[in-house]
Amino acid sequence: MKYDLVETNYNKIQLDEYIYGSADIVGLMCLRVFCKGGQKLYNELEPYAMKLGSGFPED
Repeated sequence: MKYDLVETNYNKIQLDEYIYGSADIVGLMCLRVFCKGGQKLYNELEPYAMKLGSGFPED
């Protein structure tokens, strides 16, 4: 959340990095709990969990 400390305009790369570091990670942490250690299931669902965390951004 270091980006929140300074008001700035974001380019696409910075915005993607911000979303990954704040929202996508939340989706991945939840997925880790929901999969209960099942690495195969985690790997299969990882991209979807990230999209849920970040609010379904366009690719």
